[in-house]
Amino acid sequence: DVLTYPTTGWLNAAAGTMFAQYQLNTVSGASQMVFVLVTDGNNAMYIRGLTTARFGVDDGGVNQVNIIMASLSAGTTYKHVGAYEANNFAGSLNGGTVGTDSSGTVPAIAIANIGNVSGGTQPFGPIRRVSYYAARLANATLQGLTT
Repeated sequence: DVLTYPTTGWLNAAAGTMFAQYQLNTVSGASQMVFVLVTDGNNAMYIRGLTTARFGVDDGGVNQVNIIMASLSAGTTYKHVGAYEANNFAGSLNGGTVGTDSSGTVPAIAIANIGNVSGGTQPFGPIRRVSYYAARLANATLQGLTT
């Protein structure tokens, strides 16, 4: 199943933090979207897995951020976070080192998708929790959320 929800009234367009706790039953090269803030295929911010955990941002069809955190394993539960603000992006997985990117723009967002996005595949496991914070949390807080 996929939840699609409008972001009007709760999304901070300038800065925010996305969190997801999930498990993958299969790890593959297919894009496994867990939590996505999106307008269309050209404008999105996402927590996803391929063979590695990633936090990415696309604006106007151009990839702005691609923070790769760690390799994924089937059957493992992950706590994964991505934070955004113009020229101030970060991601962490399971209490690991916070990866950062200090260059990039934030796209316009209209919808939150949990479980998939057009063109992606299901995460092949349970999504246990999703949270959104209407602020770009500090890196130490990001690491603490994923411990």
